[in-house]
Amino acid sequence: MAKKKYIVSLTSVEREVLEKLTTTGKAPAYKINHARILLKADTKALTSK
Repeated sequence: MAKKKYIVSLTSVEREVLEKLTTTGKAPAYKINHARILLKADTKALTSK
C-alpha cells in the first residue's frame, strides 16, 4: 500500500458530524464527497476496529 500523503485524526464528535452529513444527503455534493474522503482517511477508525 502506498504511503499516506495526509494523516487525518478525527475526534468522535467530528466523526459523528461527518457521518450525519453523509447520511442525510441535504448538503451540496462537494461537501458530502469531502466528508466521505475525511471519514475514509481517518486513522483512528482503522486502529479502533
